[in-house]
Amino acid sequence: MTRSAMKTGSERPSYHTVNVIIGIHAATYALAIALQHVVTGTSGDDAGRVRMLSVACGLLAFAGVAGGAVIRKSIFKAIASTDFGVVSLVTLTLLSILGTVILQNQPGAVFTSTYGSLSGVLAFLFVDDLFHSFAFSAIVGLAAGALTATLFKRKKLTARRLGVIGAHLGCLLCLAGAAVGSVWGVKGRLKMHVNEEASSFKVLGDDGKMAEVPLGYTVRLDEFELLHYEPEFRLRIFDIDEDGEDLVRSIDPLAENAPGELRTYGVAMNGYWPDHAMQLEVEPADPGAAQQAALPAVGLKRVRSDNGMMWLFDEGQPGGGRLDAGDAGVLAFFWQAARAEKLLDEIEAGGGGGSPHVLVAGAARLEVALGKSYSIEGFEGLVKVLSVYRDFVIDPETKRPSERSNAANNPAMEVEILDSGGHSIGQRWLFAKFPSFGHKDKAPGPEMRYEYRGQGTAFSKGLLLVGETGEAWTIEDAALAGKSSFKDERTVTIGGQEFVVAALHESAVASHLHVSRSDEALNPVVEIEIKGEQAPRFMGAGQAVEIGDGRVLALTPKGDDVRDFLSTVTVLEEGKPVLTRKVEVNSPLSFGGFSLYQSEYDPRDPTFSGFEVVRDPGLFSVYAGLVLMMLAVGHVMLVVPVMNRLRKRRSGGAGEGGK
Repeated sequence: MTRSAMKTGSERPSYHTVNVIIGIHAATYALAIALQHVVTGTSGDDAGRVRMLSVACGLLAFAGVAGGAVIRKSIFKAIASTDFGVVSLVTLTLLSILGTVILQNQPGAVFTSTYGSLSGVLAFLFVDDLFHSFAFSAIVGLAAGALTATLFKRKKLTARRLGVIGAHLGCLLCLAGAAVGSVWGVKGRLKMHVNEEASSFKVLGDDGKMAEVPLGYTVRLDEFELLHYEPEFRLRIFDIDEDGEDLVRSIDPLAENAPGELRTYGVAMNGYWPDHAMQLEVEPADPGAAQQAALPAVGLKRVRSDNGMMWLFDEGQPGGGRLDAGDAGVLAFFWQAARAEKLLDEIEAGGGGGSPHVLVAGAARLEVALGKSYSIEGFEGLVKVLSVYRDFVIDPETKRPSERSNAANNPAMEVEILDSGGHSIGQRWLFAKFPSFGHKDKAPGPEMRYEYRGQGTAFSKGLLLVGETGEAWTIEDAALAGKSSFKDERTVTIGGQEFVVAALHESAVASHLHVSRSDEALNPVVEIEIKGEQAPRFMGAGQAVEIGDGRVLALTPKGDDVRDFLSTVTVLEEGKPVLTRKVEVNSPLSFGGFSLYQSEYDPRDPTFSGFEVVRDPGLFSVYAGLVLMMLAVGHVMLVVPVMNRLRKRRSGGAGEGGK
């Protein structure tokens, strides 16, 4: 046997085997559990007191290891050995995994429903709050003791040895920071809405009830944003039965084989538009064509605006083709001058009147006009009418709302919600024919619906366009104020707004085309034909239809499209703002000893934001320990080899050899 082998054998007595070390850790763990039962009882105790006693248990384990190392040299060698340190770190790692997998700090009912009969055993071992248990702290104490003993090994102080010492000190700082955070740290929740202020947050108290903890300052939520990925939609086929629904097939509607896949289920796909819109096409009627639905039409474009073409059709109604211009009055179009004269006589006689737009809120019915604000019973703010349309459509070029035709095919109203101070807090679209559709989930305010009761014939001010003569008749105070020609300059003015007469047809044919405004899936629509049905169907996002054989076809987005959510938060002290910044996931706001982390949102309420509020006084120690460990490892891995090579070159010898 060599001298090195004899020396190693003399330094490793029988009690220094891995089995003995594991036994020491197991005994320490069991003793700590028994001690916690004696001190606090199996039903638990005051949470703050348990945490303090848990840290005390860890310090006791550390003191026991340190005391044993001081008393006997053989014990010191055992504790400072690599085997002891490895077993301690492996045990801590396994316990950390266990504490991550098993639910922590949950009510008894939740714990029991999750783990059943096993919940009693887990609670007996204090695994339901593992990281605050005596046993976990005791193992941390053993590991800290082993690391400390390693620092006092009598070895030559070399460059490599300095790196090892730094790494061990870093580990000790991390363990100390974790212990401090466990006892004196605070973690709670703060839920806010836009423009709301808060000076405290809620934590789960020792009695199981929520308690308020003051921040020491005030925070205000200025804005909340949800950032989305570009959505991807799929045609999904489900089997529906008494037990629920099962996904049969998910089909990309843009894929070349999509029509063929759908055909196997008795469905023909005629078209798919990712960003669907109806585009109005107006062309002069062909005199030789039979059965054409031709009407007189005028096309207008607003000067200094890119809102596209706006068409008015004379369908033979007494009021002509109409456009509500708000405070500027009404823009009406007739082809025949005689019919325009008849309406002028009615206006001057004072016939008609009343607003065609009715806003219904509860039992209240308000006749509203463009640009006006109205109070709603039970709501402290105001509702302002921003725009109204008789045949609402999104223009495919400008992607803005416009009139598709003069007919009341899709009456719509855009309103703005104002708070009690007159500040805008959101906008909302209301549709007369689709009262359940809108953006109620995207704007606060009262419950409302819009009714369109039809345009009256007479009005007190506005403009009559007569296609037969190419004239514009100005109406003011229910009387004719003047006539002008638009044949030459081709411009007309109403209420200070100037329009160009871009097209004028005595007989025109209108058609509506399905188009996609872009390649983005902003308003996906698919046209399908189901076997056995004569007429095709149009499906939008979230809609579903039965296709036979107990199956349902739905157009739904692929997964959650939320990319990020962030809040703009302002800190106020004595009512004055001192700091404003955006808070998002992994980018908290730290102020006054507390850190606010973005933690939750409500897709049904775009004004809501939830934060996790944390105060961890041991965090600095943990960060310092991590930095020290990285520096120490970098020193050993990078600096020491360079130093050895330089020394070897200077001396021409073997150098330090990394010892």
